[in-house]
Amino acid sequence: QKRSRLKCGVWPAEATPGVMVQRTIVKPGSFLDGIVWGMMSLVLFGLVMFSMGHLYTMVMDNKLKALAGLKGVFQMMAPMKNDKWEFNISHTMLFGILACLVSMVQPQPPKPDEEESERKAKKSKKKSKGD
Repeated sequence: QKRSRLKCGVWPAEATPGVMVQRTIVKPGSFLDGIVWGMMSLVLFGLVMFSMGHLYTMVMDNKLKALAGLKGVFQMMAPMKNDKWEFNISHTMLFGILACLVSMVQPQPPKPDEEESERKAKKSKKKSKGD
């Protein structure tokens, strides 16, 4: 039988003829998972922002003598009015989105050719040092 694309679905290669599978962008059953994940990440990143605020305040008020030299770095990194840490829900959400986007990036594995050439170079260096 001839398989063709249909307007409201697709014929997958493994499907039996006559069975149409709907294509969806979002699975409706995953809405609850997304809501739970979003709330958990919002709470987590809110706690991170809160703890960063405490660290910022301790450094600015010189309560941590060991980190007193970092006062200038903290002022450049996060300039705040009157050296008081202030954040709201939009800061927390932006921080959460940024962290999620950064965590989605997968590191590229090294190419096998590069690994072998690096190993050979290390072995040749060891042999030359041993001689």
